[in-house]
Amino acid sequence: MRSGYWVVAIFATGWASAGLLVTGYPLVTVLLPVLISAALLLWAHTTPSTRTELGSHTRRLLARWSLLEGLAIFIAVNLLHRTHHPDATFSVVAAIVGLHFLPLARQIPVHLYYLTAAGLVLCGAAGMLLPTGERPLAVGLSAAGVLWATAVLRLSGARRLVTT
Repeated sequence: MRSGYWVVAIFATGWASAGLLVTGYPLVTVLLPVLISAALLLWAHTTPSTRTELGSHTRRLLARWSLLEGLAIFIAVNLLHRTHHPDATFSVVAAIVGLHFLPLARQIPVHLYYLTAAGLVLCGAAGMLLPTGERPLAVGLSAAGVLWATAVLRLSGARRLVTT
């Protein structure tokens, strides 16, 4: 399922880039997350696939939970802005993204996604303990790190399956 690596790479790059840019880092710093994701995609491309294409059940499952995740994020961001707490956006969105991995972990099943879920929820919770100005960078980089680590662990597992 190479498309999964694209999704992880894009969102990890997005998290890291958003954290960097919102806190005032220059645009050129976005190159580092792009390079990290590109390296993971190259690794995914060179790793022989251990799975066939996604079945229609799995595609529907991913679509359903992603739609629910998007809706939850939309509602949460609007509520945070209406209640004058936009500074919590990065933390709350990270937690929602993390929670969306729980049903995927169980229903696909990819047990590593339980750790991904826990890591992202922890990123969001820990971000709330930080001063407002530090949240975007800390949550953005840590969420990206969790997603990149998920990709590395999945790729390492796939490589071991192929070589044994």
